[in-house]
Amino acid sequence: MRKAIVKFLSFFILSSKKRKAFRKRYSNNFIKYCLFKGKYKIKGNNNKIIIVENGIERELCKYERIKGLDISINGNNNLVKIEIPIIGVGSNIEIGNDNVIIDIGSSYYFNRLFIRCCFGLGQYCKIGKNTTICEANIILDGKSGCIIGEDCMFSSSIRIWGDDGHSILGIEGRNILNKPQGHITIGDHVWIGEGARITKNARIGKHCIIGGGAVAYKDYGEDNCIIAGNPGNIVRRNVTWDRRNTYNLEETIVKERDIENVKSA
Repeated sequence: MRKAIVKFLSFFILSSKKRKAFRKRYSNNFIKYCLFKGKYKIKGNNNKIIIVENGIERELCKYERIKGLDISINGNNNLVKIEIPIIGVGSNIEIGNDNVIIDIGSSYYFNRLFIRCCFGLGQYCKIGKNTTICEANIILDGKSGCIIGEDCMFSSSIRIWGDDGHSILGIEGRNILNKPQGHITIGDHVWIGEGARITKNARIGKHCIIGGGAVAYKDYGEDNCIIAGNPGNIVRRNVTWDRRNTYNLEETIVKERDIENVKSA
């Protein structure tokens, strides 16, 4: 079926050499990148969408689309880099200015991820590989950024703001009081609960848990902790988490203990 579609589309190419190249390229890539699936609106100069496969980078071709991911770019010198395999559902990237870099590692589940980089310049967003997202908005206004580590797990209704979106000024001297101090950073293997909010200046260590509805707003400076409440504070230390539920994990732990007991007997 895919070869028939590619062959049909190639008939609109007058040059026989280009026609053969088109058929060869898209027949091979059709499974991974569905033709005409997803809405891509690219305006401006030197904007690139890069695919990384087995460590090899290449630019996304004109008629290729990454299934489940819409991309809108209105600016110059912007780069979107995506490592495959990746599964996106109802996800969207919107860039409205210049010099933005978005770098997304391979993942088996991105559902309703929305990344917006507008109203500023040079925003940076990186999501590590094997991070799964049920639903999240990452809003990067101004010149803000967000770095998310590997193997993180986001629940639904997550909101991340790299900038307040509006300025707070001191009456005397008109100095800006709420300017972001660097990128938001979320370490490797962090679990973020439903409805959590991550604001500018947040720094979250590795193997941490952000409780449902919590507001993480500062540099917490520790790994392996639980952050909960509004404002978010550390409520427990020396913890980690597992993607398996308590029943399945308990069964695994019991089996491992039985094996150890047999070995030591």
